[in-house]
Amino acid sequence: MKPVSRFAPVAFLLAAGLALVVFFLNALTAMVVPTVMYYVPFGFAILTAALYANVLKASARSAQRFVTAFMAAVTTKLLLTASFLGVYIYNFKMQKVPVALGTFIIYVAFTILLVRYLRITGEEDTPQR
Repeated sequence: MKPVSRFAPVAFLLAAGLALVVFFLNALTAMVVPTVMYYVPFGFAILTAALYANVLKASARSAQRFVTAFMAAVTTKLLLTASFLGVYIYNFKMQKVPVALGTFIIYVAFTILLVRYLRITGEEDTPQR
C-alpha cells in the first residue's frame, strides 16, 4: 500500500474528529464557535495530504531534496494559515479569538500528524542493521 493512500484516510479522520469537537463545543457549552471552524479541519487535511505527497516524492530522489521539501511544506502551511487568519480576522473582527485559537490547535494537530507519518515512512524505508 502506498504511503499516501495510508496517510489521506487518517488525515480525514482527524479532520472529522476535530469537526466533531467543534460541533460538541458549540452544542454543549455556551461557547459560540464560528461556522468556518467546521471547514478549517478539512482544508488542513487536504493541504497536509498534498504536502505529504510532495515531501515523499522529493525524499525518493535524495536526502537533500527531502530536507528542502519538508522546509518548503512547513513554510507553505504556515504562510497559508497566516494568510487565511489575516483575511478572516480583518473581515470578521468579533470572531477573532475563537478562530485564531481553533486554527492554531488544528495547525498543531496536522503538523504532528505530518511529522509522525514522515517518520514512520522514513523508518520503513531505512534498512535494518
